[in-house]
Amino acid sequence: MRASLRFDRAPRRVYWEVTRACDLACRHCRAEAAPEPDPTELDPEEGLRLISELAEFGPPLPHLVLTGGDPLKRSDLFTLIAAARQ
Repeated sequence: MRASLRFDRAPRRVYWEVTRACDLACRHCRAEAAPEPDPTELDPEEGLRLISELAEFGPPLPHLVLTGGDPLKRSDLFTLIAAARQ
């Protein structure tokens, strides 16, 4: 098996809960959402570093899913998306 296809060495999918912040309280949601971001969330620099580290796995790159809470509550969401697309 080629090293690049070793699933024990690189993830195929990464689900990153970019924030717990959410203005809703849906009964069906399992997220521990709150109106304000959690103080331990990755800051913008840490988020970009995480994306860079994921890219180091090489091909095939993992499929990154940005979820939450409400990801749109992050002011840097579109910067994170642009970095992940690169």
